[in-house]
Amino acid sequence: RERKVAGAALVWKELSVSVRDGRRPGRVVRGSSGYALPGTLTVVMGPARSGKSTLLRAISGRLRGAERMYGEVFVNGVKSPLPYGSYVSSFFHLMYNLMFQVWTLELFA
Repeated sequence: RERKVAGAALVWKELSVSVRDGRRPGRVVRGSSGYALPGTLTVVMGPARSGKSTLLRAISGRLRGAERMYGEVFVNGVKSPLPYGSYVSSFFHLMYNLMFQVWTLELFA
């Protein structure tokens, strides 16, 4: 039996983020593509300072002033004219001496 799940399908293509400030100029995220489907768990993994949080901020339309996004984001197949209404929450969970940061995105297209 197939279960219906409410939510939004999210796709990003060739997403890059550049930073133009004195501390760390250059590209933080380079050509990332991916998707997140409703009713599924999507994990973004990588070493410290590899651009995970920046990628999530770019997808959710919440980049900071010096950050610029290039690429495309689609919500339910429609190209998103960022920024769109979004809510991002995070929490930290300590498990076996590892720190994981989990982001939940609720999109209001």
